[in-house]
Amino acid sequence: MGLSLKISAVILVFLGELFAIYAETFGVKQEMFSSGFWKITLLMTFGGILLILGYIYGYKAYQNLWVITVVSITTLLIAEPLVIYFFFNQTPTLGALIGFILGIIGLICTLAF
Repeated sequence: MGLSLKISAVILVFLGELFAIYAETFGVKQEMFSSGFWKITLLMTFGGILLILGYIYGYKAYQNLWVITVVSITTLLIAEPLVIYFFFNQTPTLGALIGFILGIIGLICTLAF
């Protein structure tokens, strides 16, 4: 159960962050309180629920909040630039690209050690 709980926690946090990122990035194009705004609000709420569950399971699995926090932060560092690149066709600056690469390395180190 230990490994499956760890994997579940990471997946829940990752999906929760993806829903939140999607809601944030596509929300900038919505008019305040339009039908699109309410759809984005529901997506953000669902993402928040997944994040909370991921943190709960992550703390139980790893017995260390730092591990699951790094997963959450690194997901933002990795997923948000990808969403911006693929859906908005914007390329990162050199500094953002370096941060992106270091974020991936940090996630690998956190999960491996």
